[in-house]
Parts: sequence; structure tokens; C-alpha cells
Amino acid sequence: MDLIQFNQEEMEEEMSIRPELWGRVFPENPYFINKDGVILKVENGKYRIIHTFLRMGDPCCKLVVNGSRLGFKVAWLLATAFIPNPLHLGYVRHLNGVKTDNQLENLQWITKNQPLLTPEQRFWGMVRKKEGCWEWTGYKNPKGYGYLMVKAGKPTGAHRFSYELHKGPIPKGLFVCHTCDNPVCSNPDHLFLGTVKDNTQDMVKKGRSHGQRLTHCKRGHELSYENTYHNANSRGIRVCRKCQRIRRLGGIELST
Repeated sequence: MDLIQFNQEEMEEEMSIRPELWGRVFPENPYFINKDGVILKVENGKYRIIHTFLRMGDPCCKLVVNGSRLGFKVAWLLATAFIPNPLHLGYVRHLNGVKTDNQLENLQWITKNQPLLTPEQRFWGMVRKKEGCWEWTGYKNPKGYGYLMVKAGKPTGAHRFSYELHKGPIPKGLFVCHTCDNPVCSNPDHLFLGTVKDNTQDMVKKGRSHGQRLTHCKRGHELSYENTYHNANSRGIRVCRKCQRIRRLGGIELST
């Protein structure tokens, strides 16, 4: 079953408060889509969400149009609802090459035989150059780092691509680090190469290590200067000396 009952009151409130976020997919059919790619079937006063699924990497769905059950790419539905198409072009491409990145600014109407953008063209299409950081506007992972597709099925960090584009190849085993601590920045002047150790030391130096923000360990010991140390495997996290002593004693905590 491809339909899930949705809270009608919430949906009515959403569509009445922010109608600019919703567009109609086909004038003669009861389907609506918002800018986040949520597709609704609105019929007989009921609002239902349409399931989406991945096919060849593209988010897709199936809709009943004029009595026929047809498959559609979500990117095409979004472009149909929100992006003008005066030349009546039939195909939509992702400017950064990431098929799951269906932000409207990443979609473009094209002809069937129109050449694909090169990785460099996709990169510049997603970067907003300004004084200081160059902000990446395309797909970002949960940690905030931008990504674009350079080779089929192999997304590459936007900052790594920028480094190679402006400064040359990245030696195997090295990281591309930010001097600005801004994950979405692709300004080559803000990028430098480093090892895992360099990256960790830079993180610790700038106070971005999660362990540096803790005041007490999980057993409640204060993480003071006297009670902590760093070892080679701690990745910038302070190790509690009292907890280490307990582990050496087989889990027995001595009173002090």
C-alpha cells in the first residue's frame, strides 16, 4: 500500500499558513508537493503522504495519473511544481550530480541529449564566493561538510575537490583541514593538508574536541588538569586517571 494516513488538521494548518511552500504537480490530479519533497494526495477532504523509494539512486514515487499508475522522479515533480519551464523541456538534472539532493537551487530543466555538467561546473554552481569563507549550498552530510558527485557513485567532499582544483592532488592518507573551522567552506586559502594527528591536534588546540567540553567523567570524577592526561589513542579526549586506576584494580575504587 503506497498511502499513509496523515494528520488532516496539521496538514490543513500547514497549507494555510505556508501556501508558498506547496505546489500542485498536475492541474487535473489531486497531488501536491512541498519544497522538501513531501508528496500528498488530497482527495475527499483527506490528506495522505505518498511513499518514496530509491531507484538507481533517484528518489521516486508512484502516482495514479488519468487512471494509470506511473512512476515519477521526485526531482521532476519538484521542478514541475516550482521551477518555470517556458521551453517545455522534459528532463531535470542535479547541478552537483548528487541525485538525492533535491533542493530547488540544485535542479535544472534540460533536454534529453544535453551534455552533463563537468565536476568543475557543478562545483562552481554550488559555491557562493564572498569575502572570507566560500559557502557550499549543495548537499551536506550530517556533520555539515559539502559533497558533490565527481565519479559515478562516489561523492567527494567539496572542500577536498576545491583543494585539488586549486592546489593539486592530495597525497594518500592526508586530510584536508579548515583553518576557519567552517565545514561548508571551500575557499582554498582556508584549507591545508594534515595527518590524522595534525587534524586531532588542530581540533584540540581550537577547543572543538567533545572531551574538552566535559567537566566530569562518567563515574563523576572531576576532569581537572591533575586528574587527566592524553594518550596516543585518545584523539584529543582527556583520560581520567582515577578511572584508569580503577580499571587496573579490576573495578575496585579506593577511597581517597
